[in-house]
Amino acid sequence: MKHTFTAVCFVIFILAACKPETESKNGFEWSAADQKKFMDNCTPGAIQSLNEKEGTDYCDCVMKKLMQEYPNSIDVAKASQSQMSQWAADCR
Repeated sequence: MKHTFTAVCFVIFILAACKPETESKNGFEWSAADQKKFMDNCTPGAIQSLNEKEGTDYCDCVMKKLMQEYPNSIDVAKASQSQMSQWAADCR
């Protein structure tokens, strides 16, 4: 079920792709708006199966993995389903 949340969040994020800002204070190129958009799209689905804290933590974990692998938010579309499934499992 968590794999589904990640895939859905991923698709929504790709469709709503933002132009990333340059290097941010956290060392990633994802803007605060990119991060908020991801969390706003991921968290509601995750909370439906998990409680609020676990859903938020899960989405935050997946987002951090995405940010590490794809510092430019536009490149997130390159992630494979198997990669997303592994990250989903890692974030349980």
